[in-house]
Amino acid sequence: YLGSLAGHITVCEAINDDVFETFLMALTARETIPGLTAPEGLDLAAYRDAILQRFHNPAIRHLLAQIAWDGTQKLPVRIIGTIRENLAAGRPIGGHCLVLAGWRLFVMKALAAGREITDPLAGSLAEQPWAASLDAVAATEAFLLFRAFFDDALAADTTLRDQLQLAISQLGDGAPDTLRAALTAWSAEA
Repeated sequence: YLGSLAGHITVCEAINDDVFETFLMALTARETIPGLTAPEGLDLAAYRDAILQRFHNPAIRHLLAQIAWDGTQKLPVRIIGTIRENLAAGRPIGGHCLVLAGWRLFVMKALAAGREITDPLAGSLAEQPWAASLDAVAATEAFLLFRAFFDDALAADTTLRDQLQLAISQLGDGAPDTLRAALTAWSAEA
């Protein structure tokens, strides 16, 4: 979603953009790998590096638009689950909140442009109050009520609320320069 918002068409284009590669390295190091248990003998950082190296291959044409399909089905498993685990363990979630805020903007921009959204909930996305507001506070409050992602307990978590509001604020209207600045700033945090 973030790569598409920045104007990239393929995974290769996005990963060859230093801002995105740096973001993915930081996201996996800070928020993903710490919650994983590796099988004996597997170095998770080396495994991540091998996957990212594959993404650099221009002969493999993974289209970001196709990967974006079915976000309401993919994000709960791939992002929301990690956020939930990280909150329980006291680990950071800001990078994953940027991904969620990116999905929200991706949907908003698609709706505004009249583009079709390939998603089982596509018909109801236009009706969501978070799909129309750029105000970070109002958008966050409405987004946390989106039950495809957030149950009552998760929606009530103040750390999630604060981090999601910050991410929505940082991405603003999703202009490529704003998005790149937000990812760069988050990646640079120690």
